[in-house]
Amino acid sequence: MATANINDVARSAGVSKTTVSRVLNGRYEYMTTETRARVEAAIEALQFNPNNIARSLKRKRTNTIGAIVANIMNPFSTAITRGIEDYCHVAGYSLIICNADDSAEKERAYVQVLRARQSDGLIINTTGQNQELFQELAEAGFPLVLLDRKLEGVQADAVTLDNAKATALAMAHLLGRGYRRIAIVVYPPHGLSSRTERLEGYRKALEEAGLPIDDSLIKIAEPHPGAAREKVRELLSMQPLPEAIFATNYLINLEVLAAVKEGGLRVPGDVAIMGFDDAEWTPLLDPPLTTVAQPTYEMGRRAAELLVKRIESKRPRKPMLHLMEPQLVIRKSCGE
Repeated sequence: MATANINDVARSAGVSKTTVSRVLNGRYEYMTTETRARVEAAIEALQFNPNNIARSLKRKRTNTIGAIVANIMNPFSTAITRGIEDYCHVAGYSLIICNADDSAEKERAYVQVLRARQSDGLIINTTGQNQELFQELAEAGFPLVLLDRKLEGVQADAVTLDNAKATALAMAHLLGRGYRRIAIVVYPPHGLSSRTERLEGYRKALEEAGLPIDDSLIKIAEPHPGAAREKVRELLSMQPLPEAIFATNYLINLEVLAAVKEGGLRVPGDVAIMGFDDAEWTPLLDPPLTTVAQPTYEMGRRAAELLVKRIESKRPRKPMLHLMEPQLVIRKSCGE
């Protein structure tokens, strides 16, 4: 039996070659369930096996996308990666996931690997330390989407949380509860928009409330296990104690909670805690943790959507910034 080709499948199913191609790439959004079933039945009946390498060479694309996350141990990375993968699967793209582990060197090495493998584009949750590299990629027209963190001077599509609004929500809640000595624990900004905007939002909220900014209440911890906990210990040794502590990401939440428990303090009786990034376990604490939630899965999915559009676009367009909405989830860690 002669080997079937895409024209044979199209004739057998009574559809165009374009429709067959869309089914092969998992893109079903513009067809009926019945049409998809006919095409899939024809593919199976004819034992059609497309030559993916030949198709890639013809289109000058590999249908492969790279995603580099700053720290795979952070559940934030897990959620955004799931969003990216789900969209890529439907759009007909394979995904290569790399973990920079908060290392500029690993991040740079993975960019080189992904380029060598001829990835069609890159989604980067950057460490913030390779600005020139990503600036060069963007200026060369390589499809690039910055996720969660913008980089100054890098003209590329970006998907981030509205961090100004997120911090305003958190600080308004704490100030509204009557807290005035509010501490904050953050990772070093390193030019990263998310960290910078959260710290700036904290300062702005205090200024607008007519309160002084006490630098001793601002703790900058390296993104290494135990570093944030040590900074919280410093806060808890102060006299008077901070009235509230604002943790600014998922991993810092855990270290703040651990240090407060270690110190034998009551929440919110001795110190209130405002978290960032909601999780399934936050309502199970005693007391349940008040947090600023961000739509992590949707952020990953939107980043993949932007990148695929950039890859498949036949015309250049200006970079786009998508700000995602935060949500304040009020529980009891900041008081009734």
